[in-house]
Amino acid sequence: MTRGQQPKVKAYIQMASSLGAILGCLIAPILSEKFGRRPVDFGLCLDFVFVCSSLFRAFLFTVGMVGMCPASF
Repeated sequence: MTRGQQPKVKAYIQMASSLGAILGCLIAPILSEKFGRRPVDFGLCLDFVFVCSSLFRAFLFTVGMVGMCPASF
């Protein structure tokens, strides 16, 4: 792929990551209140490992998830 063939890809990747971060910041406190902070943090860490290992399989979706998981803390 030559440079300039997909000029909007970087913007889409940044939007997916930002949307994931926003969702993570909204969902994590709700889960922490319901289940406790430590179990939710443990689950987020496991989710982060899974998401990073599958990053190259479904790139845009997982970029959003990668943005969500660390922002949730």
